[in-house]
Amino acid sequence: MLSGNWKEKNKDSIKYAGDGAKKSIDKGLKQASTFMADADEGTSFEDVQNASVKWELANNSNNRELSNKARNEMIGHLSKENKEIY
Repeated sequence: MLSGNWKEKNKDSIKYAGDGAKKSIDKGLKQASTFMADADEGTSFEDVQNASVKWELANNSNNRELSNKARNEMIGHLSKENKEIY
């Protein structure tokens, strides 16, 4: 499973995450495949995974500004041409 590789690469950070953050990480990793299906050719799956996890963590922080910034980062990874809201 690709998300297992992401978790292995980030295991030192994940060990400090609380239960809520771990759920957000899992949700972000699961969504990454869906986002990747609509991504431009040449898009890095690892970049999409990272952006998806950040977006989920930001969404659950109840910080709208942080959430919007993470969403825009996700959009940037999905398409070099289309910067509209995903």
